[in-house]
Amino acid sequence: MPKRFDTNKCSAQNFKELAVDPRRSGTHYTRTSIDEARAIVQAKLENLVIEPTRPNPLTSKSVDLDYEVQGPAPFTHIDVKNPVGSEILAKQGQNITVEDMAYKIGKEIVNQKERFVGLKDGPASAENVGHIVDLCYVPVNEKAIVRQNILEGARSNKGSDAGIIFLNEK
Repeated sequence: MPKRFDTNKCSAQNFKELAVDPRRSGTHYTRTSIDEARAIVQAKLENLVIEPTRPNPLTSKSVDLDYEVQGPAPFTHIDVKNPVGSEILAKQGQNITVEDMAYKIGKEIVNQKERFVGLKDGPASAENVGHIVDLCYVPVNEKAIVRQNILEGARSNKGSDAGIIFLNEK
């Protein structure tokens, strides 16, 4: 079983709390919010993040980052990205290459690092925002391509790839 689904060290209650979509009122779970929870639990089990929690609904409306964390330093906020492979893009009717998709994700990561700095309950600086990129939906033969293009997109326009954590690279 892939590490992504190994939640044995995470209680069902904790997983449910991490999987709730904070942007919707009430207790709602979406495919995206569940994927985010799987990634953050895996990152926690691999000691890549400390004590992740979902932001409260009011905060999530202004600070669109998936989790608040207690570290490791300098991270206070984490956002999760789930790129897909070319086969899934085609099935979704997307007219974009896997390279272009990944490059755009990299550019968006840099934009997100800056966008919420200084907002109430937001990160104090861009370095406080980490991004987990879960490659679980990318086939093995495309993982290196996606990784490379995400990093190139992040570095474009004098951006930085600092704070990008990749999961399920193999």
